[in-house]
Amino acid sequence: MTQRQLDMTLGHATPSEPRNEYGRRVAAVFHNEQEMVRQRSEPGRYTPEPVEDPLSVLRDIADHVSVTVGWESQSVRSTNGGMSIMALSEVTRWIPVYQQIAVERDELVRRCAEREEEWNERQKDWERERTELLAQLEQLRISRDSALPTPEEPRAARMSEPSPYQELMSEREDPDAHAPPESTTLPDMSDGETSEPRTPAATPMREPMVVIRRLPANGSYTTSARVGPTRHCSVCEEDTEHVYNFRCRPCKEFWRRLTIAHQRGKRLPTCETQHPEGGGRKCGGCRRKAYEKMYRQAHPEEALPIPSVDDTGFRSGG
Repeated sequence: MTQRQLDMTLGHATPSEPRNEYGRRVAAVFHNEQEMVRQRSEPGRYTPEPVEDPLSVLRDIADHVSVTVGWESQSVRSTNGGMSIMALSEVTRWIPVYQQIAVERDELVRRCAEREEEWNERQKDWERERTELLAQLEQLRISRDSALPTPEEPRAARMSEPSPYQELMSEREDPDAHAPPESTTLPDMSDGETSEPRTPAATPMREPMVVIRRLPANGSYTTSARVGPTRHCSVCEEDTEHVYNFRCRPCKEFWRRLTIAHQRGKRLPTCETQHPEGGGRKCGGCRRKAYEKMYRQAHPEEALPIPSVDDTGFRSGG
């Protein structure tokens, strides 16, 4: 019986020479991947993790090894042995990647610690500088206060005698304090004295006078001296300070209310009577008609927002 037949009978896996070849293959895969990782490790670039799941690959290796050890067929054992070596090579290729990831992690931790230490030093410097600036500011305030002259006492505070206004206020607060005594006799008004009325004694101070001024209309604060020239409204034919395009402010508000009333379905004012001269503009229908006329002259190409007074359906207010 030859050695090969003996190996197959006893169940030996493979000769020693293929086993050494497998070891050199795994070592070559490791060194090759390590060199590739070293070339890819550029500054500012981090190594990504492997895409596949290591657990599934390790489970495949364990299955191949179990078949290789316990199976009787030499071909099956050789096939599973080769597949286990291929899966082991894949795991071997990941080892340099994880080693590089660990190196980059340590570098990031070191940089983070350096940045944190630098930030703490800057914060201490800022606190120290802030304290110095506050101390300088306090010194400047003290020097400014010492350089300013002492304020003089106002003249009113140095007056010893009370002013007439103070006397008047004291009399109002306590009227009985300055009242004449009861024993004071009135002077005898004899017939021989002159009948001319006596002038009243001059009071030391008059009572304060309250002046009330009426503000201008429409909430305006302009004085009468600054009122501009009056203008003529073409709708109501009245003089006004401001004319917008062709109408005054009340006529503009009148037209706005007509537009809102038409949108809400309300009746619009109309007029069928003949007013005397000078009184027609006070009527709502006549005012509406005059506004419509001036509106068409100012905007000949635009349509009226409300029906015209010339329409038969609206002359009766419908």
